[in-house]
Amino acid sequence: IVLRRGWLVLLGIVLAVAAMWFYLKSSPKIYVASGSVEVSSHAPRVLNIEGLSSDDQKDLEQLRTIERNMASSSLLQRVVKENDLANAADFAPAGTSEQGLISILAKRVTVALDRGTRVVVLSVEDTDPARAKRLVESLVAEYDLWNKERRARLARLANEGLATEEAKLRADME
Repeated sequence: IVLRRGWLVLLGIVLAVAAMWFYLKSSPKIYVASGSVEVSSHAPRVLNIEGLSSDDQKDLEQLRTIERNMASSSLLQRVVKENDLANAADFAPAGTSEQGLISILAKRVTVALDRGTRVVVLSVEDTDPARAKRLVESLVAEYDLWNKERRARLARLANEGLATEEAKLRADME
């Protein structure tokens, strides 16, 4: 029976290989660009004590916050606008909304904290290797710019609050 019906097994193998070859030829090639960002600590440790201290917990929370912010939709929106992904025909179908573009980019972006280090690893998958590299660089640059703008806004609000308090104190003094 095996010798008589062996051609069926051979035919099945040939069909499977042909289907696999056709799939590989027709599927788009996906390139992955990776990058990493080292997050510096703000305050040096004075005492070197073994174990997990509350400072370590706070440090881990700050690193997790940075990790989440680098994958946030507001940052991805800035990256979409900066790289003009709405007009990139091979990124998304024509007429895709801004929210749709953000969703597509969010699926292609991976942000992860490297365990035991102060390094955040970024990777972007795309069909264009140059654009994947640009998107990783843009994520880092836009995060830095977004952070600076946030700090400047907070400093401005604090200055306004202090100026108001100063005016009130001057009025009380007079």
